[in-house]
Amino acid sequence: MKTLRVNEYLFATLGCMLLLSGCVAAGQTLAPLNESVRIVPEETDAVLANPGMGWETFGRTADKDKNLPDWIPSTIHYTRWGWGVLEPEPGKIDYAFLDGVLAETRASGQKLAFRVMCCSTNRGRPYHPEWLADVGGKILTCDYSGTEGLLVPDLDDPVVLEKHLDFIKRLGERYDGHPDIDHVDLGTVGWWGEWHMSGSKTGKMPTMANREKIIDAYFAAFR
Repeated sequence: MKTLRVNEYLFATLGCMLLLSGCVAAGQTLAPLNESVRIVPEETDAVLANPGMGWETFGRTADKDKNLPDWIPSTIHYTRWGWGVLEPEPGKIDYAFLDGVLAETRASGQKLAFRVMCCSTNRGRPYHPEWLADVGGKILTCDYSGTEGLLVPDLDDPVVLEKHLDFIKRLGERYDGHPDIDHVDLGTVGWWGEWHMSGSKTGKMPTMANREKIIDAYFAAFR
């Protein structure tokens, strides 16, 4: 199937090239096919910034990252937030906050990449919204590396899952295709996506069916 897809793209590209080759403005002529064209790029000693590659700043933009040497360009500003930071009230995403971060990122010459998290390893500082329990969402009390009393939303709970899927959907409705966003991490299913709470005796991963629902929601929201 991969070979078929490559061939389809190849034929489509060749077709576009042939079409464009016939679109010559009046008075212009095309160089003969056997005539070579020599292009000499201007020499530079500068470090070139490849979009989406190289040094990512973490949690701050390039103009505020003191760990970033002046001579290293950075095209990506990467950061992470808890679900509760972005949706402090039921059904109300803090678009003003996100738009402000995007503006700062754009001003620094970068694009934003971000992850939303649900599972906090800091007692008293959960990542889920405070209102989640008030609307009937089930909250688990978990342990991690000797720390007890960690509050984590149960993504198998119908209320929690419905609220979270709706959050992802609305986030995509606002920001899918945004020119200042490079990519979105899929980090709300799983332990940050880094398995940091895998040793928890009381914590649990959602069922495979619910994991797939969350993953599918991200893919549907951000195309």
